Amino acid sequence: MSPFLRTSPAFPQDSAPAVVRPVIDARGSLRRTLTFVAALGGMLGLARSGQSTLVVWLTFGVFVSVATVWVRGQYVDSLDGRQWVIPYRIGWWLTAGAAALLLAGFADLPKAIGRHARGLDGELLAIIGVVLIYLVAGSALTQVRQIPRPRFLGREIRTGRWSIGLTAAGLALAIAGVGLLRAGRFGLAWPMIGSGVLALMPIGMALWSEQAIRRACARGRARAWLWGLGGAGAVLFATASAIAFWVIHSLVLVVFLVVLGLFIVAMVSTTQAGIAVVLAAMALMGVTPAQRSNHRLHPRPGQQTLLALGDSYMSGEGASVFYKKTDDGGFKRKGEGQRNECRRAPSAWPELVVQTDDSWLKSLACSGAVAGDVAGQITVFRSMRLARPSMVVLSIGGNDAGFASLGMMCLAPGNCAEKGDMWLEALKTLPGLLKNAYTAVNEAFPGTPVVVVPYPDPIYTKATKCDQVTLSPAERKFIQRFIDELSATISKTAEEFRFYYAAEMRYALLDAHLQLCDKENDGRPGVNFIGLRSVHGTAMQRFNPMKWVHSSLHPNERGHAAMARAFQSWRSGQAKVLPARRNADKSMCGTADRKSVTACRRQPDRQEGGASTRVTTEPPCDLLDEKASTGCKKKAWRWAIRQVGDALIGGQRWLLIVSAAAGAWLVAVAFFAYRRRVHAACG
Repeated sequence: MSPFLRTSPAFPQDSAPAVVRPVIDARGSLRRTLTFVAALGGMLGLARSGQSTLVVWLTFGVFVSVATVWVRGQYVDSLDGRQWVIPYRIGWWLTAGAAALLLAGFADLPKAIGRHARGLDGELLAIIGVVLIYLVAGSALTQVRQIPRPRFLGREIRTGRWSIGLTAAGLALAIAGVGLLRAGRFGLAWPMIGSGVLALMPIGMALWSEQAIRRACARGRARAWLWGLGGAGAVLFATASAIAFWVIHSLVLVVFLVVLGLFIVAMVSTTQAGIAVVLAAMALMGVTPAQRSNHRLHPRPGQQTLLALGDSYMSGEGASVFYKKTDDGGFKRKGEGQRNECRRAPSAWPELVVQTDDSWLKSLACSGAVAGDVAGQITVFRSMRLARPSMVVLSIGGNDAGFASLGMMCLAPGNCAEKGDMWLEALKTLPGLLKNAYTAVNEAFPGTPVVVVPYPDPIYTKATKCDQVTLSPAERKFIQRFIDELSATISKTAEEFRFYYAAEMRYALLDAHLQLCDKENDGRPGVNFIGLRSVHGTAMQRFNPMKWVHSSLHPNERGHAAMARAFQSWRSGQAKVLPARRNADKSMCGTADRKSVTACRRQPDRQEGGASTRVTTEPPCDLLDEKASTGCKKKAWRWAIRQVGDALIGGQRWLLIVSAAAGAWLVAVAFFAYRRRVHAACG
């Protein structure tokens, strides 16, 4: 069989299809494929260059146009069941080259070569190898589909039996994986679901869908029958989606069903549309905007210095542009000049504050920082041998309280308020952790005004309906209660150290109508609910989906501008007493490292009237332990994944998913069989 085949002239719709000779068109198909590969390479290359947003979208538009032409050409060539594929000899060479690229990538060959491989990184080579394997595998599957009786090693392959077996095996793996998700054993669940849904089921579905298309196409006078088949499938899919929206009230499930339907249509077709979509999404999500250089590296003589310490709400995470070498996807908090993910942004509110009063800012705040990291940030400041700051602003405690894990739980299906007691009880351990950080600041900067900044309220809870978030009213109220408890804990501990507490900062988004669910912001809140953006760094980090959502649930540029205005308003009200404010005595809670956390937790909490009490109950989970099964983060992951499993197969949802999938498959088979019958031979 020659692989360079395409369509032939049409024949009457309701007559028996005639036997026609396909026309060879290798050059056109090869041109389209090479153009697609070149456009994809441009997108992957752009993902590491940090171009402007305009250039990114122009390049992406070119890629979409080229991919559309590539897929459409495959569809037109497939109308007779015969289309151009990569010749098997070239396919073997490409597979060998892809394997070599994978080996070179994992061995980090460019690093071993040194300066002669400048501009390359091993992980990019590995990704190029994976892309080549995808393309060759898709072409091989197309070739098997267009051969009625394929042979392997001289023996005929019964594609019907193989397709059913592969589909059944993939479905069994997926169901077993979802079952493991519900059981909380997600270590094996994801590989099983990925193998079943992304490998075995698509291959099996493509093969037995081809058999169904051939049989439906070959039926005598089948026009009415095909229209009925497609109509029944459309009704089935629409009914399943309507039940999901109107009865179960799950917009997430509706979106899942739509994506599932499109995925099935792509698998039924003899094109590589699914591969094009996946690669386009990868390339687009791997693109990062240009980073900005920090030109104010040293203060002028006599210039006042504002020192910013803390976590992501201080560093500026949630912005679209960061300073160079602070968003490189590497290890966190490794010090100045090394790769890190501190994500310090020029739009962070401390940056905006110093622009108005001509002072100098040294920000050592770092995304993901906990109370135990404040001592390290102070050490970095001391190593710079700078003059004592005129003011220290500190934002810490959110990561210690597990706010990121709590946000992940509330983004998952289900009601995260059901686990509210776990987080509220765990907050009882926060005062001891804060005391460690505050002690370090107090000892390092005696006599310097220290301003503790609370976290702004992100959600407007009085709204009865909110399209900006997928949280239920109960979840929104729980998040507000959690922030109330967190703010009260931070305020109380700051008062013990006689630090300033800028309470106005908590209401910065509320006063500016920039909270999520506030109708007065016209759909432009100051907080990212779902913020998709990758990171700088190596290819494996840029294309890692876990790196794409770090801007979620963080203030954006509008939010930080509102926080800067709130801080300036607070500082104006404190102008007369701020310089004279005195810090507390040095030793409030021992040394400021993680080793003293246990001892610090045992310190009595100071109450009004001088009375003191001890926390006598053990918290339900450990906020600091990220690995043990008793840690809050692990418990949050297990709960969220169980909710995902329940959302997929819990109750009657599995029936809706199966119905929608069956409906999409019937529509796709009827459509492609009808088009093949109209334009070419059924094969």
